Amino acid sequence: NVDIGLLRDALAAKSAQAAGLKADLNEAREQLRLAQKEISTGHGEKEMLRMAKRELESQVSALASDKEFAVTEQDFILAEKEDIIAKSLRKIELTLEDHKKMQLEFKTLKQERETETSELNCKNEQL
Repeated sequence: NVDIGLLRDALAAKSAQAAGLKADLNEAREQLRLAQKEISTGHGEKEMLRMAKRELESQVSALASDKEFAVTEQDFILAEKEDIIAKSLRKIELTLEDHKKMQLEFKTLKQERETETSELNCKNEQL
């Protein structure tokens, strides 16, 4: 339960991080689009815009890489979570099997006790 809780927290953090990265990526793309628009309309210094464009493209690339890393981490966390769930389900199955065995043993012992009690009562009646 603790492991699953930690995995859920980590997954939530990675999801939030991915959402943040996506927002940053969209913002960078918007800035790039605006920079490209300024270049096409002839406003501002062309060299500064080229430099800004390169910087934004670099940021977009870095954000895309971060996003890919976050998604990979998320997949890893999900795989670990699925493994924990599978192991937990197996433990539950084994516990249920043990419980059924114990119920059968209890039933058998109860029947044996009833038989022995009946035999003892018969012997007592004969005496």
